[in-house]
Amino acid sequence: MITIRYKTDADFKEILQKIQLNWIEGGDQVATIKLKDWETPENLELIEGWARDGLTDKDIAYNIGIAESTFNRWKKRSPSILKVLKNSKEVADRRVENALFKSALGYQYTEVTKERDESGCMIVTKEVVKDVKPNVTAQIYWLKNRIPKVWRDHPELMASPEESPILSSLVQLLQTTEKEGEQND
Repeated sequence: MITIRYKTDADFKEILQKIQLNWIEGGDQVATIKLKDWETPENLELIEGWARDGLTDKDIAYNIGIAESTFNRWKKRSPSILKVLKNSKEVADRRVENALFKSALGYQYTEVTKERDESGCMIVTKEVVKDVKPNVTAQIYWLKNRIPKVWRDHPELMASPEESPILSSLVQLLQTTEKEGEQND
């Protein structure tokens, strides 16, 4: 028995069309799935869509009807599959990165309210511009990952005061305090 994960009914129908079923003794069905069948532009587009939608390699292999280890071998043997996966995962990563950035800064959106008029048609009755406040958690996450020297939880002391403005200020303060202490003695 083959179980297929899919996002929409259209995806499911497309997957079923791609898989050729052969009968073996006992009436069981086994899928004959070959790498060359999945290197067609249509199937590469399907793989690309799954990766762009955030499915893992394991999920994609499952959708194809093969083991994850087989899919990993396919990636090594097929530059086209590897390229499609890499490009579409980069797109998904960028979308998440952009959403995180947008959340960190805050943004505005227009909320549209629609109602049916007397004739049954949907019409816009109200548009309201709403503000989404900046998300402090997203800001912290962004800063810790983009500027870890400054924003990590446990900053390590730099090798010299020249590398760290904070350390430089601290050294100057200590030197001033020592000089004042010597003068008072």
